[in-house]
Amino acid sequence: MPSIFVSYFTQNTSVQHYNTKEKHSLHLYNPHTDFGKRLVKFKGSRLWNNLPDSAQILNSISAFKNSLQNYLLTALYPD
Repeated sequence: MPSIFVSYFTQNTSVQHYNTKEKHSLHLYNPHTDFGKRLVKFKGSRLWNNLPDSAQILNSISAFKNSLQNYLLTALYPD
């Protein structure tokens, strides 16, 4: 994740103190309004959690871009 957003999002391990398969995902806050569903804090967390694990662990922006591009192309144009 780009360093600018690290303090903006919260990992599940900070909120939940028990071991789950989603412990390394970003915490999804429950928005109470339609406006809340459009906020970066909610949409960004949801989009990030839907990325493959291989893309989430990359530290280089160029490697992340390549991984994201391959993921999107594969999703749009499967064999």
